[in-house]
Amino acid sequence: MSTAAEKLQNRRDEIASEYLDLLPYAPYPVQEEALLEWFSSEQGIMVCAPTGTGKTLIAEAAMFEALKLGRTAYYTTPLIALTDQKFREMQDAAVTWGYSADVVGLVTGNRKVNSEA
Repeated sequence: MSTAAEKLQNRRDEIASEYLDLLPYAPYPVQEEALLEWFSSEQGIMVCAPTGTGKTLIAEAAMFEALKLGRTAYYTTPLIALTDQKFREMQDAAVTWGYSADVVGLVTGNRKVNSEA
């Protein structure tokens, strides 16, 4: 009989496969490595890479998994303008995956949108 941890990992493997199948392009090798690490990690990962190298793809994978499992994911950025941009991108991604844009929220020091999402 499988343990709860094994069942969860099997579900995460299914979610990873589903997410990768939805991608319109093959991930870069560094993205693929980070995605595989994310979906096998129990405590999460930290991705540190230069601008324009595809970190958002890994964040989207975490959000995809959170939506599939009914959990909450957080995405932080250092700039308000970037936060607004990523908020819209994450809403668009949620809609692409068949969810309402309202499942994505935004909380900054001066603005809240769907803060309970």
